[in-house]
Amino acid sequence: MNLFVINTDLKDDAVDAEHHWFHRGIAVTSGGARYRNGLQRPRGGDLLALYVNGRGIAAVGRAVNDTVVDVHGDGLVNPKEQEEYHRAVVWQYDLRDKPITVSDLRKLSIFGQNAVSQVKLTSAYQGFLQLLAGRPANPQSDRTELRRSAALVQKTGPLTRPAGSRNPVQKQATGLVFDRDPAVKAWTLRRSKGLCECCRKKAPFTDKDGIPYLESHHIVHLANGGPDTPDNAASVCPNCHRELHHASASWWRNCAFTFSRLRMPLTGRWRSDCRHPTKGAFPWPTETFKGKDVQAALKFE
Repeated sequence: MNLFVINTDLKDDAVDAEHHWFHRGIAVTSGGARYRNGLQRPRGGDLLALYVNGRGIAAVGRAVNDTVVDVHGDGLVNPKEQEEYHRAVVWQYDLRDKPITVSDLRKLSIFGQNAVSQVKLTSAYQGFLQLLAGRPANPQSDRTELRRSAALVQKTGPLTRPAGSRNPVQKQATGLVFDRDPAVKAWTLRRSKGLCECCRKKAPFTDKDGIPYLESHHIVHLANGGPDTPDNAASVCPNCHRELHHASASWWRNCAFTFSRLRMPLTGRWRSDCRHPTKGAFPWPTETFKGKDVQAALKFE
């Protein structure tokens, strides 16, 4: 994955009005053939960093495809321009409130006046990723984009345990989807050390980013009000993930089964979350769930 710095000539008054370019998911520049040709250089999947004049890098994301769109009239971000050039981007980091500064970029020798600058030096590339360390990644509702964003988060360096979200934003797609924190997925993947946190077997393969392929499972499902946090998420292999969701058992049995398989500590919050529909709270143990406790829970049902 290559990294390109897009040197846009947008001014603050054009960008700050509605932040159209970010919400529309586009990298935007203008200024003639030099700028259009520069914006054509990145390939789909490459990393784009949008530099806004006078501010610094305001967003970092992945180019969706290879297409540059010539825009006129109502589609312009800056109405003062006659023509703009747009690239579709999935923004993975929103840095508008705290941009990466020109000073930071010059220390890495990657800032220039070119319309689009490719960061070729490995040291500069790694240095740029380190500038993203600790910054919140943009939530993603699409599973593929979540995986890609989590892979980028892992490349920024050592991770600190993220807070996640107690109330993930719900969106309407073909069905309900949730905005999820890539840092939570990155943290659970790093915690798993490449092993399924359910069966403890090695991940079945590595993905295109070279990261062991494990899926995120929420113990208390997001659809049931569960949080998107490290203590409610586990990295599991596809087989275990399907079993945890679709095994022939009631919701109550699956709740007990999940805690047993994932060896999760049962805090007071879990005891209140996992309640029998008619019999109320099971007398959960205070320590990690054991097999005998599963049997007791099944009898309780």
